[in-house]
Amino acid sequence: MMPKLSLPTVSIPTELQSTLKRVLDGHPRKKLVADGRVLYKYLISRKTVSRVQESRRRRGLLRMVPVKLWSEKQKNSSVKETAESVLRYGSREAVAYAASRLNATYGSTLRVLNEIAVRDSKFHPETMLDFGSGLGTAVWAAHNLWGESLYEVQTVDTSGEMGEMARLLRQAEEEEEGGREAITGVYFRQYLPTSNKVQYDLVTSCYVLGDIASHGIKKLSLAALWRKTKNYLVLVELGNDTGFRNILEARDMILDAPNWITNDSASASTDHDIEDTLEGHVFAPCPHSHRCPLMTAAGATDEGATKATMGGPCRFGQRVALDLSNREILKHKGHNIEAFSYVILKKGRHDPSNERYSRLLSPVKKRSRHVLTQQCCPDGSARQVIYTKSKDGTVYRLAREGNWGDMLPYSEDGEHSDTHTPAAD
Repeated sequence: MMPKLSLPTVSIPTELQSTLKRVLDGHPRKKLVADGRVLYKYLISRKTVSRVQESRRRRGLLRMVPVKLWSEKQKNSSVKETAESVLRYGSREAVAYAASRLNATYGSTLRVLNEIAVRDSKFHPETMLDFGSGLGTAVWAAHNLWGESLYEVQTVDTSGEMGEMARLLRQAEEEEEGGREAITGVYFRQYLPTSNKVQYDLVTSCYVLGDIASHGIKKLSLAALWRKTKNYLVLVELGNDTGFRNILEARDMILDAPNWITNDSASASTDHDIEDTLEGHVFAPCPHSHRCPLMTAAGATDEGATKATMGGPCRFGQRVALDLSNREILKHKGHNIEAFSYVILKKGRHDPSNERYSRLLSPVKKRSRHVLTQQCCPDGSARQVIYTKSKDGTVYRLAREGNWGDMLPYSEDGEHSDTHTPAAD
């Protein structure tokens, strides 16, 4: 029996709801809603910096200009975003993020981390590193799942304002009343430590890669995170073309880590006591470590862009409670669907004895006596597979009960069409 990975509607924990209300109470509601919508519009519209733009920037032909989401002269909330822009999170951005993205980012991150908890029941992390921690939703999600074993969490974010807002959200009591924190053992710093002496059972980086405008810095950051990973590295991004491209690029970099991450850094001589294996494999969502079948070589351009096939990027959806900024717009639904792309990478070689499975890439289309599914398969292909009630028995029933992102036993029995196979490695 394959585990059920989908979750019901997710909302932030009760303690976090209380502290969020206390933090936002001092701000005008109308401004919170407006700022939250402007910020979200920016986040979903930004593009990845291409290799050509990166080269032009290094040669001084392109200047990186910080994004200004709002100013006194701005008369409307439209944001003209360009690939070379970067956003600095100050206090206003931190408040806007809290008003617009807390339920969404918590829900998607909990869904991703829950897959580790469900499929690897022996994993009980004691230490965690959260890179680009923002308002700490990954910390809250990990605490929800492994609060009994997790005793030390190192958070890293270049924005001191975001770090302070995350601390306030953990503050279960007013500072005048003692300042008890809902989650203890959480430490903050603005930059990653250069030494690799300390490794962490769980390393997360959620909704961060899109904030790193430089390809070179992104690559160095991924190398540092992988070196600091003892068991699992978890990356989550928005479920649009840009977010998927960032996830896919990071996935390929980590899988190729033994060929490009070197041990000749300044600290390598003092770090030899760590068992530093760079080999890893994809734990989820891909049931393989081949090239992604949803990306075609024909779609590549000189700027490093890629073209998605089969109707869009590899993404999944999690139903989440409404945040303040979208509560009026979506009140008729009562919930929001947070679309996200992700990858979970695990240190060490893949065990071929593990049960082979396929992944549902979209919601199952149910008909009277058959179902249509889009699957990513362990042979590295993406297929539309049709299961019928009369021929496929158990797999048909599992597919009919399955949800977007769930796993199915890999079977050659279904009727296949629209097969996409990646180019040879």
